[in-house]
Amino acid sequence: MLFHVDLLTDELVVGAEVTAGQQLGYARMISGGSVHHDFDIGAQIYTAEGVRYASYFELLDAGVFSNYSSFGLNRSDFIITESARDADPLTCDGETFTSFGSLDSWVFNL
Repeated sequence: MLFHVDLLTDELVVGAEVTAGQQLGYARMISGGSVHHDFDIGAQIYTAEGVRYASYFELLDAGVFSNYSSFGLNRSDFIITESARDADPLTCDGETFTSFGSLDSWVFNL
């Protein structure tokens, strides 16, 4: 699942096949003329127990992740655990957040 992404082609639709390393688009970091940092990718892993959501940082191959590890970062540095997220719930009214919780905002200047 991709959020806030400008896709490179209209051919990228649900069910389209992609290959490892294929560029799908660009993060949409500008909205209404202002810089935003709300780019997201969600990954679903289908298991015998059902769907599990995973950080795409768990799924990056070692060669790609080396761009991050060169800054001294580990995969776990990018993942908010389920227990931490559950302990700090967000509320919303429709599509508008009415609270923002107390977890740090993660913006890495990589």
